Amino acid sequence: DGIQSECLVYVYGEKVFRQVYGYTPFNISLTPFLKAPGEDNVLAIRVTNPGVNSRWFTGFGIYRDVTLYMLNPVHFVDRGVYITTPGISETEASINLAVQVSNENERNDTINLLAEILAPDRSIASTVEKQVILEAGQTHAETLLVSVNNPALWQINSPALYTARLMIKQDDLLMDEYTVDFGIRSIDFSAERGFQLNGKQVLLKGANLHHDNGLLGAAAFERAEYRRVEIMKKNGFNSIRTSHNPPSKHFLKACDRLGMLVIDEAFDMWELPKRRNDYHLYFKKHWEFDLEAMMLRDRNHPCIIMWSFGNETKERSRPRGLEIAKMLGDKIRSIDSCLLYT
Repeated sequence: DGIQSECLVYVYGEKVFRQVYGYTPFNISLTPFLKAPGEDNVLAIRVTNPGVNSRWFTGFGIYRDVTLYMLNPVHFVDRGVYITTPGISETEASINLAVQVSNENERNDTINLLAEILAPDRSIASTVEKQVILEAGQTHAETLLVSVNNPALWQINSPALYTARLMIKQDDLLMDEYTVDFGIRSIDFSAERGFQLNGKQVLLKGANLHHDNGLLGAAAFERAEYRRVEIMKKNGFNSIRTSHNPPSKHFLKACDRLGMLVIDEAFDMWELPKRRNDYHLYFKKHWEFDLEAMMLRDRNHPCIIMWSFGNETKERSRPRGLEIAKMLGDKIRSIDSCLLYT
């Protein structure tokens, strides 16, 4: 979920991946690099923090969660589930589940793709099942449509969370399972009424919040992330901008559960520097990977109401700034058509 800041990943001495931005998640398929069964494998991560790379405390090293997945050849693609709620009324909500499934076998496979929607009280609110044929060696995109009766809406004072439990079955065997929490809610912005959540005007009482946890440092302890959102909520805030970079997954989960609105921010600079070793060194080559990584991880969080693609960038008053802004905006809309950007 984050290594600060420039890292190289090695498997048994072979370099397999390079990540330069300390705030975005990444995943690596280790399978092609592993030794035969019974032989030892060595995973090594080399991290460099060049210093003078930020206007705030970044931390150093592996400061967010690391997870190892052991998957069947037929499995869900990590961050490949996208949930939207295109139709909401008092009596019914339609839910669109866009799902990606990978078949790494050398043969075509037929699977049953199932989805259960769990209500906030963990009862089953809806189910759907579909038979899908997967081509060998391909990633397959599928859409499941379900509806929920009498939906409990995600709101600031009552942040109801549903869970989508997705399953792949072959011959009644469970091959993979993927769960995603989400909220049923609508958002809208207009010049006349400002921001509206579920059709009701909401005044944003917000603050900018850095990613570190004060005296605890930059490490993303789950309880510490939850606690600071609790503190903001108790002091009358209803919205946070993640200054000046993507936050940890624990922070966004806390905002989902506590009813805190979020402006999710990607970058503090683009091509022009603020500090000599900051992200401007990598923006041209890596902006697309990092923006996509942030959005694919975060786009199902009901707390997020807006994407921010830059903070006080020096290009904002120059023609080049307009070109970059259009480039970033087009990319955002290609991934998530439901939210605004700034």
